[in-house]
Amino acid sequence: MTALNYSLEPDLVVICADALRTESPSEPIGFCSKVLPLPHLHGVMCCRGSLQLMMDWYVFVQTEVVAVDMRQLDHLATSRLPRMWDTQEFRPATSSIFHFGLDGLEGRLRGWRYQSPSFHSESLQDLTVGIMPGPRSLIRSWAEGQTLDQRVHAFIGLMRSQQRWDRSDEAPESDRSGIGGEIHLLALSPDRQTLWTCYELDGFDADFKTSLRKTEVE
Repeated sequence: MTALNYSLEPDLVVICADALRTESPSEPIGFCSKVLPLPHLHGVMCCRGSLQLMMDWYVFVQTEVVAVDMRQLDHLATSRLPRMWDTQEFRPATSSIFHFGLDGLEGRLRGWRYQSPSFHSESLQDLTVGIMPGPRSLIRSWAEGQTLDQRVHAFIGLMRSQQRWDRSDEAPESDRSGIGGEIHLLALSPDRQTLWTCYELDGFDADFKTSLRKTEVE
């Protein structure tokens, strides 16, 4: 799974995700990028659940879709994603694809979620903060920032809290996401997007060594 947090406004979207790949929440197998830019569509995609589903969808969008914004991509997602899901050999119990980006018709940024198994299009509410995973108490870690720099620090603090909860005895096994690696953060405006690595989470070296040993054994 993935730690995925976002703030959504008509003129600014900020997204952050961790980078750890796991076979289970306690078995690291490597690192990856879970926030995938689509600058030709003035948008970005990310996911929680199946990395393979997101990669298949990303390749499809890059090689077979003709569109100019994320609103046009929305119409294709609801028909194509269920077919991709049905053909996956290995998949988690649930998976969600998220799109953020320009709605050219309305002239503003929007967010959409597509959740297995139906992958119906769900519009995300404007002026909201999405926090996944964690109990509601983690929402108190979010500090409203007036500048992007303040918001970045708030997201770093939030994900550190999520990782501590995810690796504690408080988190039920079924709710754990295997949060680790680095924090990748993307800031998206109607005419620009910037993606960077903003923080290295606790346990990075241990997760890397575990992943490397597993690769060498295989």
